[in-house]
Amino acid sequence: MLGGVPPLPDPQPLPAGPSPGSLRTRRTLAATAAVVSILPAGAGLAGLVADLSAVTPGAPSLPDKSVSAAGLVIGLIGLATGSAALLRIRAQLRRSEHVNTLIDRAELAHSTGAAGNPAAARDELAALVPLAERTMGTDHPSTLAIRRSLAYWTGAVGDPVTARAQVSALVRVMRRALGAEHPETLAARHHLASLTELLGNVVAARHQYAALLPMFERILGPRDPDTLLVRAELAHLTEQVGDAAEARDLLAAALPAHERALGAEHPETLALHDSLARMIGKAGDAAGARDRYAALLPAFERALGAEHHDTLAVRGYIAYWTREAGNPVAARDQYAALLPIRERVLGPEHPDTLINRAELAHSTGEAGDRATARDQLAALLPIRERVIGPEHPYTLATRGNLAHWTAEAGDPVAALDQMAALLPVQERAHGSEHPNTLVLRHDLAYWTGKTGDPVAALDQLTALVPVYERTLGTGHPNVLSLNESVAHMTGKTGNPAEARDRLTALLPVFERAHGSEHPNTLAARHNFAHWTGEAGDPLAARDQYAALLPIRERVLGPEHPDTLDTRAELIRWSEAARRDTGDGE
Repeated sequence: MLGGVPPLPDPQPLPAGPSPGSLRTRRTLAATAAVVSILPAGAGLAGLVADLSAVTPGAPSLPDKSVSAAGLVIGLIGLATGSAALLRIRAQLRRSEHVNTLIDRAELAHSTGAAGNPAAARDELAALVPLAERTMGTDHPSTLAIRRSLAYWTGAVGDPVTARAQVSALVRVMRRALGAEHPETLAARHHLASLTELLGNVVAARHQYAALLPMFERILGPRDPDTLLVRAELAHLTEQVGDAAEARDLLAAALPAHERALGAEHPETLALHDSLARMIGKAGDAAGARDRYAALLPAFERALGAEHHDTLAVRGYIAYWTREAGNPVAARDQYAALLPIRERVLGPEHPDTLINRAELAHSTGEAGDRATARDQLAALLPIRERVIGPEHPYTLATRGNLAHWTAEAGDPVAALDQMAALLPVQERAHGSEHPNTLVLRHDLAYWTGKTGDPVAALDQLTALVPVYERTLGTGHPNVLSLNESVAHMTGKTGNPAEARDRLTALLPVFERAHGSEHPNTLAARHNFAHWTGEAGDPLAARDQYAALLPIRERVLGPEHPDTLDTRAELIRWSEAARRDTGDGE
């Protein structure tokens, strides 16, 4: 019995963070703040006040250079309605294409988006771009600022493909007009890298962040918050391409600079501690990650409060790594205890609450109750469709996971129908090479083989390997899972010796990537024993299952379905070994 394709993770669209919490949100907010800062807000608002003074005696005035761009933008968000009124006054005094009028409209559009209407912001900025290019020129800083704001709000309405194309074109202009290492060019390149990551090309995104980091260090300084942000994101992507150990080391090296620059319990420092704990787990030390999060929890409670959403996220990570350390039953209970707190503090339909429900379902399935996991996801799906839309990445992940647990609960035919219906939607929404699209294709191929067509399954899986390796890197955990499926289907198509040999090569890689007692490593050992027996060595298969069974009993529990499978295989191959040696006669 194959360990199975891992369920789809909740993906990481900006600005939401990774399941099960949202601590990466701060990094996104820091990156997007640069979009606002390049709008010449001081000139625009000062001009509005001057115009108001011309028609309204006693109106306030602003001294030159007295108001920061960030402060003005914050004020604009709160005064969007008032700014609209001032804009109407200016429109009466000036031509509609006057430079300051265009700047005012751009500021108002950004404020409209920040106030909760990103589609209106996008549409207004799209209308402004040709006006700005005609009035100010294509290379004018304000024109570039309007184009970048357009890209930001295009992404915010759920169109990262168009947003990335907009930023990519903008970066080419900014390199020529401002220089490749101008701070605003670097901010746009940072935005481009974040969109590249969002669209699933983690290898390309990692290269972009790696190129940016030395420039940020040289131009902004090694302790600048944006430099620290780029370094943390580079570490995150290093883990995403399969080198969690290097990512862990990058974060560990960055942590002292964060603590010196910001303080030991500054939210950014705590966020870096969070990332470091996660990388420790991703590097194969799930128990170490669990323990580090448990040690972090009091600091989060002191700095942010016991029921702050980031503190609750740390509790979610404790549950997550408890499961990954081999105790899905305890994780299920932790998620179940956390859920009513999130419902009360954040609301029953808050993104983190819904993520908690998704993780509870996953833990329930991993704990052995696959039918309940299926039912929990079936209940979650219509909520996500209504709250965030039917093609939101989280909604599509829920559909994929529902199909996964439907298959695991014993109805692979229905699951295949669900996966086949989902695949074109996933490809249209996020591209054919997005990590979740690839996982879905893997799942579809795997269950095609399990339902009776291993030849077609092997062809589909083999075709996926170079795509996985190109987009995720050869050491990524998903690549390991895919190669395990290839080995399994190789055996199912009549070549058990080759399946055994493939798994022989894969086992040490699983142990390095996950640890020797990670459930995925134990599943690979189970499959290795199976194909060892099928290749004609029942004695070795028996001994391998005999060594594996007590570990699975301890890690998963004696009644877990995977433990029961190992126990049944031990009985089977023990009997085969007796027949082979003549002891059973």
